[in-house]
Amino acid sequence: MSAIYSPEQRLSAQQLAGFSGVRLVSIASLNRKGEPRVGPRSAALLHGKFYLAANRDSVTVRRLFVNPMAAITYYENHLLLMGHGTVGFIPVGESEFARVSPEWKRAFRGGRDALLGTDVFLRFDATHLIAFAQRPERYPVAWKKRPY
Repeated sequence: MSAIYSPEQRLSAQQLAGFSGVRLVSIASLNRKGEPRVGPRSAALLHGKFYLAANRDSVTVRRLFVNPMAAITYYENHLLLMGHGTVGFIPVGESEFARVSPEWKRAFRGGRDALLGTDVFLRFDATHLIAFAQRPERYPVAWKKRPY
C-alpha cells in the first residue's frame, strides 16, 4: 500500500472516528482447506471495532467459528480501510448485542427488517487496521455528508 498511498494519506484514529453508520464491507475467512473466501456483510465501526450483522447458520459464521482469523476491507472511491485480526461472537441476548443493534435500526430508519435474520454480531478485533484516503484532509467532515 505504501507504493500507492503516501504516509500523509493515512487517516488518523481521530479522522477514522468519524466513520459512522452501517456500511457494506468485505470479510475474508478461510474454508476447511485453508482457502480464502470473501463475502459482503453490513458493518458498523463502534469504539474502534467493526461489528458485522450475521446469522449463526451462514457459511461465513460457520467458517469463522472453526477459525476466527479474518480480514476486513471497506473501500469507496479513493478511500480504503483494511484490517486483519480475529472475530468474536456476540449472540442475541447479550448486553453487547443490545448496545450495537440500534446502529442498524438507525441505518435502516427503524425498518422492521433492519436486523431480520440477525442472531449474532461478529466483533472484529483488529490486530492491524489502516486507513488511507486520496484526500485525507476531507475527513472527518466527509463522513457526515454520506447517507447510510
